[in-house]
Amino acid sequence: FFSLFMTLYTPFIEKTLKKLGYNSFIACTGITKLSVASGNSAFRAENNCLISASDNRLILGAANAGRIPDGVIIIDNHSFAGIERLEKIIIPASVKTIGAGAFMNCKSLNDVEFEANSKLLNIENNAFSGCHSLNEITIPASVKSILNSFIYCPSLKTLKFEGTMAEFSAATGGNVKFPFENPLYPGKVSCTVICSDGNYPAN
Repeated sequence: FFSLFMTLYTPFIEKTLKKLGYNSFIACTGITKLSVASGNSAFRAENNCLISASDNRLILGAANAGRIPDGVIIIDNHSFAGIERLEKIIIPASVKTIGAGAFMNCKSLNDVEFEANSKLLNIENNAFSGCHSLNEITIPASVKSILNSFIYCPSLKTLKFEGTMAEFSAATGGNVKFPFENPLYPGKVSCTVICSDGNYPAN
């Protein structure tokens, strides 16, 4: 649809557009403003984020989004991927899933904040992979699944998990290195996980 239009800056969703294909905006990394025509019941634009009205799924975000709107439940796959000017994102308590590659290769992203009473359950494959500037992140205790979400993050030295060591282990399927483990160097990670009752050190 709009895929690979890297110079697409201000997409406008017409009133009659009711459906978007999978990865319709992939690699459209230059977007600065998102707009939806009045009367379009399928989509809405808020905080420079495009949201599906039927399931409160964030389809696409811009570099100046800043804060994901309240009520969003899913941050869709690749919705912010490759936006190198994105430096900070605030994720509201309503979000339950951060999709695969959602913030992948956001190389300037250095501040990820989850608001209090988060309902977050899942951080999927490569959600934050390639975020070269991210050196610390705090993950809510509500999270039940963390996949290989933080690989190729060379600056990431500390992940604070608000739950227990046992809960973090369960969320990673028993392999606490899996979220950070570079496939080229299995077993070696440079990130320390700090839980409420102890640490999993880097090695």
